[in-house]
Amino acid sequence: MSAVKKFDVPLYFDPKRAGESLVEVSNDVLQTKKHKVASRWFQGEAGTDLFTWQDLNGNFIKVQLTYCGQIFEWNIVNGVRTGVIVEEDASEEVGVKGSEVIQFDDSVVEPTVAMAMDLFKNVAVVEESFIEDLLQIVKSNKTIDSMSQEDFWKTYGYSDVKYSNSKSLLGLRILWYHIRKFFHKFTS
Repeated sequence: MSAVKKFDVPLYFDPKRAGESLVEVSNDVLQTKKHKVASRWFQGEAGTDLFTWQDLNGNFIKVQLTYCGQIFEWNIVNGVRTGVIVEEDASEEVGVKGSEVIQFDDSVVEPTVAMAMDLFKNVAVVEESFIEDLLQIVKSNKTIDSMSQEDFWKTYGYSDVKYSNSKSLLGLRILWYHIRKFFHKFTS
């Protein structure tokens, strides 16, 4: 009778174990021309990576989870998306490697979403409120286009602005246009 071979890599993907294995690799503040965004990167077993981007008030802008070639993403512009990571062919030049490209599905694949939610529930290296907020934003699947301007401002800033039919409303509409443009650019 032969001995059972032990693998360093699990034979199947277990979202609970993968969530528990995540450790924070990086925590940075990214500066764009006008905004600062907090970026976090968590890495775990079986090539599991979780990336989050939040405004400085802690509101999620984008969440991306990759595991076993699968991708789950939520962002403020597109909402929930699923897909796969495809490696492009390497160039015929010696020493040039192929690159990874994300190919999103035409429609959301529910088992990928369920797997991501199970993984999120088991991330142990962050505070509980981070996970609760993450789960809520994914469940609600809010996007910039599904939010009213008032809800957007209350969530992402300018909560003290009073909404009226005054001239300042034109200024808010112009600002709204620029904010939407920024998020579309940032999440694509």
